[in-house]
Amino acid sequence: WVAHSPPATPAGLTVWDAHMVFDGGPSTNTDKIFATLAVDDSGTPGVGGNIYSVFPDNLVAADHFDIWFSHSSDKAKMWSTPVQVNSDKGTHYFPWIAAGSTGRVDFIWLNSPDLTPSDAELSPWFVTFAQTINGNTATPKFTQTSASSGIMHVGGICTNGIFCSVTGGNRDLADSISIVIDRGGSAALAWTDQGTVLHGPTHITYGCVKAQQSAIVGANPGLSCKGPAGP
Repeated sequence: WVAHSPPATPAGLTVWDAHMVFDGGPSTNTDKIFATLAVDDSGTPGVGGNIYSVFPDNLVAADHFDIWFSHSSDKAKMWSTPVQVNSDKGTHYFPWIAAGSTGRVDFIWLNSPDLTPSDAELSPWFVTFAQTINGNTATPKFTQTSASSGIMHVGGICTNGIFCSVTGGNRDLADSISIVIDRGGSAALAWTDQGTVLHGPTHITYGCVKAQQSAIVGANPGLSCKGPAGP
């Protein structure tokens, strides 16, 4: 579900309405949480852009958690049928997105080749970047590449919040992962990195990806990966 608010009234009142993005049915596992939204730039002053939603879910099989993507072109009232973003098999968590010009969306997420990653198996994790330039269509195309230089975490990743302390789940990475689009149209990424040591020290890693296409039409690529994101 998402909540949408029109501009506030002269009296200062804000009204919210709720709209369903997707109903996965009773067999869908929603405990991986972390669904995120982004809005693209329509390029026309005063005209709202498309809204994009991304979330992890096991829509293919019970133990296959993939990244799913949907869009709305009418201020969140109606949503497209979700499509799978990732092209690899394994486990995919913590998707975040940023949108640029119409239809252009950049993604970041964590992935492991293991279907049931755990501390006992020392399951390896990596950071993946993906992009679409036609995300506002019914059948968007995606390109993806590795954003981390190697393994950035080993073990499991618990997504149950405070209940991870009850089950002893691995919360070493916390929830630190993010993506924005910089002035040159490239993707600026940040995530918690732990390397290859189980429960080892963590640090925040920054990365910048010059994708095949700029996320901002007409942006100066010479400004990419050179400083703070934004105009």
